[in-house]
Amino acid sequence: MKQKTNATEISQQQDNHFLHDWIKLSDFLVQYPQFTNQQMRWLLLHRETNGLSEHTRKIGKPIYIHVPGFLQWIFEKKER
Repeated sequence: MKQKTNATEISQQQDNHFLHDWIKLSDFLVQYPQFTNQQMRWLLLHRETNGLSEHTRKIGKPIYIHVPGFLQWIFEKKER
């Protein structure tokens, strides 16, 4: 028997597909040890002026980082 899928279920499935791209700062630091806690805190403190704000979300107390967006942001940065 074929199950019906409504628009809400499809939307949730699409959202879940990309949910793994968002990780907490603490998990980011474990997965990417080349970035120190102090470096990330400074970058996040200045995220409104350095362009990183579009790749971060603060939900309650934790800060979440969109990993593909963060990597894109790094590649777009030029040394000054």
